[in-house]
Parts: sequence; C-alpha cells; structure tokens
Amino acid sequence: MRILLVFLLSPLFTSGQKLHLEVVNPLIRVGDDIKVEIYDDALINPSASSQISISGTILIKNFASQADTKTIGSMNLIIDGVSYEAQALTITTLPAISLDTIQGIWITRLRSNGKNHLIVEQRVRNQIDIKVNSNRSEIKSERKTLYAQLLEDRMNFLGMSIISSHSDSGSKFVTYHNVRASFSYLNTIYIYEENANYKGSFVVSAREFERLPELTPLIFRWLE
Repeated sequence: MRILLVFLLSPLFTSGQKLHLEVVNPLIRVGDDIKVEIYDDALINPSASSQISISGTILIKNFASQADTKTIGSMNLIIDGVSYEAQALTITTLPAISLDTIQGIWITRLRSNGKNHLIVEQRVRNQIDIKVNSNRSEIKSERKTLYAQLLEDRMNFLGMSIISSHSDSGSKFVTYHNVRASFSYLNTIYIYEENANYKGSFVVSAREFERLPELTPLIFRWLE
C-alpha cells in the first residue's frame, strides 16, 4: 500500500480545529486505489476566524489486498502551534471482480459521506464481426457496446429519487477459456434520496433496467 498526500494551505480566516475526511470513491474493491479528501471547517463555514485553511487529497495506491474493514486515521496536524484533528474513517473493502468474469451487472447500495449511493458496475463481452473479402483476408470490426440502462421512473416507484450520477468506462483484454477476449465496462454512481414510496428496503432486479443483455448475471448487495 502506497500513500501520497497533497495538502494546500491558504491564509483564510477560518475557525475550528476539526478536520474532515471524505472518501471520493465510495465503493472500494480489493486492489483499487482510493482518494480521500481532507478539509477543515473553512469549506463549510467561510466566515470562521482561524489564520489557516486546510484542504488536500490523500491517494492510497492498492488500498487493500483482501476484503475486510480498514481504518484511516485518526489524524492530527499541528500548524503554527494550532492542533487540527480528524476522526478515524472506516472503509469496507469488497472482493475484486475476477477478470474471468467478462459479463455481468453488480449493484451495490450503501451510505457514504452522509449520502445514499447506488453503484452499478457493468461488464459486457465485446463482440467481434469477421468478414472475409475477395482475397480471403479477414476484416475484424468490434460491435458497439450497448449497456443496460437503469430506469429512473422504476427506481422512483421503489422509493429512490435520483439526485445526481456520474460514470466512468473503458475496456480490458483478458484470456477467457484459453481464448483472447475483451470486455467493456461502465461504472455508474447514483446519489439518491428516499421518497414517499420507500418501504424500508428494496431489491433492484432486471425489471429496473432496459436493454439488459440476455443471460446477464445480476447481483444486488446492500451494505449497511
């Protein structure tokens, strides 16, 4: 595990000696890098009266080698005789998804940084079309990847009003059953609020998606 810390100090007039730690990526799997933002009350209350404002990022490479619960902190900084302290941050790490699994949807519901998150991780096996031209040479072309789409009106019916979302995507090459193959992935993080339809719990199923590829495994997990 390697840790990189970057801090910015600026001469704002802020009060408080409390530091806040917040995980940027709420779902952590074995082998993932994580980013933790650290900041003081200046970002929350700019009218406070201290001489220093603190903000920065902690980057931890390859955060965990096994699925378990880890703790970051507590943390204490002394600047110009003033002590700034951050409470410990507890992070649950999930098992990595094997590279041999080239198609599936993993849905995780969790609460992080005081917000409700629904995280949808998708993998779709890339399909290659092969055409043989007149001189018998092969022309390979990759079909456009179509990801399943979460239906927000269905989620609203289950009691989840989506506030915002962001995604990252890419592709990876793997050896699958001794054959070179590739898959595309799309990871989407939804931030939501519970609405009047919420009944205390819900399970996200295939009915909450459109364009769900046939025979795609769908795994739902609720982290307390």
